[in-house]
Amino acid sequence: MMRIRLLIIFILLTSVTMAQKEANTWYFGENAGLDFNSGVPIAVTNGKINTREGCSSISDTNGDLLFYSDGTTVWNKNHVPMPNGIGLKGHSSSTQSAMIIPKPGDYLQYYLFTVGVRLGSSGEFGLHYYTIDMSAQSGLGDVIQGPVSLSGGDALLWSEKVAAIKGKDCNSYWVLSYKLPDEFVAFKIDLDGVNIDPVITKTGYAARDRRGYLKIAPDGSKVAIAHMADEALLLYKFDNETGKLSDQVSLNLAAPNRNPYGVEFSGSGEKLYVHSSNDFFDENDAIWNNPLNHTSSIFQFNLKNYNSSFIQDSRIEIDNQNLFRGALQLGPDQKIYRALASTYNTGKTTLGVINAPEKDGLDCGYEDEAISFSKQLRLAS
Repeated sequence: MMRIRLLIIFILLTSVTMAQKEANTWYFGENAGLDFNSGVPIAVTNGKINTREGCSSISDTNGDLLFYSDGTTVWNKNHVPMPNGIGLKGHSSSTQSAMIIPKPGDYLQYYLFTVGVRLGSSGEFGLHYYTIDMSAQSGLGDVIQGPVSLSGGDALLWSEKVAAIKGKDCNSYWVLSYKLPDEFVAFKIDLDGVNIDPVITKTGYAARDRRGYLKIAPDGSKVAIAHMADEALLLYKFDNETGKLSDQVSLNLAAPNRNPYGVEFSGSGEKLYVHSSNDFFDENDAIWNNPLNHTSSIFQFNLKNYNSSFIQDSRIEIDNQNLFRGALQLGPDQKIYRALASTYNTGKTTLGVINAPEKDGLDCGYEDEAISFSKQLRLAS
């Protein structure tokens, strides 16, 4: 039987790149991919990526693939590792292991940000970046610089989170990450490159868990962060001119699925979706890995009025079933895609889709197992 795991969809700058097709080709999971260039997502079978968690892909302005990464390897458009593109500082167990953004003012250079973890005897914590030159290797690209550490002496405090958004001046980006227990760290990337002196925002909330997604609304106005084992889902206003966050709102989820993991905004930024679960057992426990022993929900919050009571009262459960945690990702078609997994070790061969994420409640049109890969993708190597 052919099988792929689609546990965690990658993190990508959809809010920045959708209009110019740079987000039109995705590679994720175990050899899975989607091509949006026809206007609808088509499963592709030629990816080399094999990961349960964070990954990133980028295409050119015509929607043609440039390269993709799981944070440990960078593959070019021919699905071959780039020179210097193996053994990077991400990790297969990092929530948002890789993120790609273009260098402002330079259409041939890109930055790849990685977030690592220390798991057993492998990996290390911390945020790093690499520079990729697409003029090298006859247009196939080369990793020409890195790793450059952005976490310094605080690497042991780093979470598994990274996100980015275009700056207010349209000639810069903000790369946002989180340092335990209570700091957002924002790095500005402009025509001069990566400014290694970050803007710090103290949150007043002491997080313990590194896991869970960090997302920025497409208009740059809001940030959502999930601290999974802490049962904490927090929302902030974001100033994409200064890189500062403010106006923290703590959102409650319904029992038993109080462990938020995947988060995503609708295209307008007026709806927030959360993929939450009760995944708090030891992953080595056979009882825990029984799909009947854990459940997963999708919740929707209405953000049209930035008022804590209004937002909390708007919560509605869109779906609830026996599933493991997973990611949510806004696509270039403005739909939100959901990773599905039966257990920690068994990913499904399908994706769920929120077809109309701007609509209220159940009118958002969630469709479970909407896209199938089972007849198209080979077993992971």
